[in-house]
Amino acid sequence: MSYWVFDHIEVDDYLAFDKPKRDVVTFATAIGWQKLPYFITAWSDEPEASIRARLIGVLAATQAGDTVLHQVPSYNGYQYDEIVLDEMTQRGLINVAIVHDLESIRLGEKVLEPELTLLRQFKAIIVHNQRMKAWLEQHQVMVPIIVLDVFDYRSSVPAPTQQFARKLHYAGSLAPEKAPFLQSWSPALNLTVYGNPNQTLRNQQAFAIHPPVHGDILPGIMQDGFGLVWDGDIQPADNEFGRYTRMNNPHKFSLYMAAGLPVIVWSEMAIAAVVQRHQLGYVINSLTDLPALLNTVTAASYRKMQANAQAMSMRVRNGFYTQRALLTMMILLEERA
Repeated sequence: MSYWVFDHIEVDDYLAFDKPKRDVVTFATAIGWQKLPYFITAWSDEPEASIRARLIGVLAATQAGDTVLHQVPSYNGYQYDEIVLDEMTQRGLINVAIVHDLESIRLGEKVLEPELTLLRQFKAIIVHNQRMKAWLEQHQVMVPIIVLDVFDYRSSVPAPTQQFARKLHYAGSLAPEKAPFLQSWSPALNLTVYGNPNQTLRNQQAFAIHPPVHGDILPGIMQDGFGLVWDGDIQPADNEFGRYTRMNNPHKFSLYMAAGLPVIVWSEMAIAAVVQRHQLGYVINSLTDLPALLNTVTAASYRKMQANAQAMSMRVRNGFYTQRALLTMMILLEERA
């Protein structure tokens, strides 16, 4: 049996869009998985015959009984994904998946059944955390589910030597609906944001803006202080993106770990359990808690958290969590063969 991973070739997004998928490919191939290069097109109504014809070339090297790792969602639509799965099943391939996002949690009923129907067809899936696993099981996704715990983060540059400072870093989408808290940020809090802001944010004076930087080198640029893991509003529960973090693992957390930065996260985030377990930073209920928190942080407490973040940095930079999940999946499939 050979193991293959879909390598989705698409427009390179500077900040985050396809980096998690690229990193999965990198860490999977390091333990013997092989790439299946597959071009993502903007042809939203591509005919079924065309999709199947392209798959003939993509799957030419595979054999019946081989395992193929899908990275979902593909963002090509569920009908497209169903065609791909059907073609591969007809060829006798074993389909497994790693879930990067659960659209049905964020978008609700309109995509619930198509997404769940798709996930039920895989022989095993890898998900972010125990909460996501429990949610899928409650919705009758009864295939074996493996928990990732933390997304890994490849970087081509070393992490800086982080020092204690009462400053914050924020990376990711700066869209008003994703990070509305930036609209009312207090200039009394030292913040640098990384990304491509809209004109309103570009004109503000409350925080510094660093131009977009490729995700592979971004961890080497963030210097000192804390990484802010936050989506939504000052109170994340007031925003759909904030509420979604109760179930997913934000990729910006992995970015900050790759940089060796302690973090500050919302107390209701799923990733808060990892932060507390490994003592990687602070958990707060609201951004209104930030001033008091930053005023009480000491250099000694920062050094302890930073040492823990540095240990986590080594793991995520080397693909520890991805490879552990994939090896667990391989053992499971071998036992069931």
